Amino acid sequence: MKKNSILIGLATAALLSVGAIGITGNVGVSSPQTVQAAKKGYKITLKHNAYVYSKHGHRKGRKTLKKGKTLTAYRKVKIKGKKFYKLSKGRYLKAGNVKTINSSAKVPVTKPVGQPTTPSSTTTSSKTFKVTVTSPARIYDGKGNKTPFTANQGSAKTVIGSKVINGAKYYQIGNDSYILASLATPGASSDDSNREQEGNSTNKDGLGVPDVKPTQAEVDHILANNNDKLGYTVYFSDNELAEIKDYLWQDIQSYRVENGLPKYKKNNELDTFVSKVTYSSSTMNNYQSHINSTTAHQLASYLPSLAQNGMDVTDSFDVTNYYGQRMEGDELPKSFNFKDRNTKHVATQIFNSFKEQLDYNSIILGDNDKEAFASLGLHYEWHGASSRSSVGIVFIEVSGSSSKWSEYYNAN
Repeated sequence: MKKNSILIGLATAALLSVGAIGITGNVGVSSPQTVQAAKKGYKITLKHNAYVYSKHGHRKGRKTLKKGKTLTAYRKVKIKGKKFYKLSKGRYLKAGNVKTINSSAKVPVTKPVGQPTTPSSTTTSSKTFKVTVTSPARIYDGKGNKTPFTANQGSAKTVIGSKVINGAKYYQIGNDSYILASLATPGASSDDSNREQEGNSTNKDGLGVPDVKPTQAEVDHILANNNDKLGYTVYFSDNELAEIKDYLWQDIQSYRVENGLPKYKKNNELDTFVSKVTYSSSTMNNYQSHINSTTAHQLASYLPSLAQNGMDVTDSFDVTNYYGQRMEGDELPKSFNFKDRNTKHVATQIFNSFKEQLDYNSIILGDNDKEAFASLGLHYEWHGASSRSSVGIVFIEVSGSSSKWSEYYNAN
């Protein structure tokens, strides 16, 4: 930001060149002042919920702008052959989401001269320490927006900073991932400390120690007493989980074809990475922030061959409790019928929940990327006979836009 003397000079020049513009405050007052720029925009209205994209065509987060919303656009551009409308602050919308264009409704662009003295979001600490999550904790982004993800009750998290957002204190537990500080207590529980140490230790395959599994007596108890329609405890053997994964993968591939897209190709490097992530609940938590960032940059170090050959777009999610434990009133995912233990039916339930939710629906289709590889992984996490257990899901789709990527894709 310029110093006051420079700002006053600029404001004076603006008055002389474009006419009278009110300058009534100083830098630091609660209401920022504005000057008018020459550039103008026009109004557009959305006919669908729409994701926001960067100038490179990469989706910016999972939050959508809602159907019927009126926005200011400045011009129409092409990114990777697709038409977009340019908004403010480096945001772009796909042209196919726009219903109404009112180019006669010109809107002057304004830019701030001053800033509020009391920001709604401030960083208060950057010290690293351990906490235990005391209640299922919704994960938020750095602006206080909800994400579809939840930190499990009793899980240990490493806090890499803290922040006040809209008057409430949050702990940062990952890349643009925050939980309310009131839902965590400093220090890790002994069980979770041991689990975290196990997850960070390696065996001969370079993977963490697997989670504890229920005994046969505990399995028998679950199957005999799991009568609640919400299914406070779920259980699947390794073979059953593999069947669910296979059926779910078939559903995803068929859905791609139904939408005029080729089936996803498999890739050994991608499959190996997803297998590593879903090896244990600890590894799923460790990689969660990078996978849920949905940026090629975050995943490039884990997928070096794909990155070297032109990978520049990713769609992905890592949810440790997709089928099972969830927060009360949470709509992501929908409620499931946990009493139906037919593996094909379970896969269908999960797939239908993907389709019902805009975020997941877009991800499993790969945002219409045609030259794409994808991989799916499932993991069963056991919380004990008296607690909710869950099936976690990891899905990653990768693609590229260069001729180098096309050559690699066609050769593999």
